[in-house]
Amino acid sequence: FNAASALITIHGLSFHPGSAKNRMINAARIAAQFIQMLPDAETPEHTEGYEGFYHLIGMKGDCEEATLTWILRDHDRARFEQRKQRMQAISDYLNQVYPADYVIPRRGVYAVEAILDGKRYGGVCNVGRRPTVEENGADTAETHLFDFSGDGYGKTATVRFLRFLREEKKFRDLAALKEQIAHDLENAKEVLE
Repeated sequence: FNAASALITIHGLSFHPGSAKNRMINAARIAAQFIQMLPDAETPEHTEGYEGFYHLIGMKGDCEEATLTWILRDHDRARFEQRKQRMQAISDYLNQVYPADYVIPRRGVYAVEAILDGKRYGGVCNVGRRPTVEENGADTAETHLFDFSGDGYGKTATVRFLRFLREEKKFRDLAALKEQIAHDLENAKEVLE
């Protein structure tokens, strides 16, 4: 027989329910939509013998991220390939329904390039909850631009993520955080050279 596994990861966008209208993308609901787009009759609980199937063996998630783990099996090679193509087609369709401009990078520190007021800057962006500064904080993206002086608040900047530098981490104190930030700035400058 032919078999494969598939891991589907869905990234959502969470907002407070009071301000979520036309903004929230609920990863758990998209995961449910993905499952519903596969034929229910082609699951192990409805097949036998040499009949092929889509077997959902794991799912977990919340509004911000959901994962689905599948086993695909079919004794007929052509039908097996069709199963894989169907999974890809569903993923492609959902990626069109929920556009990529809503994709949020994983938590951590990045070397970035930004355009603000028509000028290009290198910099560092921290994506995450700032665990050293506040407990259970909301996700934020804070960007430090090299060679920028002025007030960027209230202005729109385009930020391009160039390279992931490190995972988000809780430091023992602010002094340790400041020391790491200095290393992050140096590492980002090396990426930008």
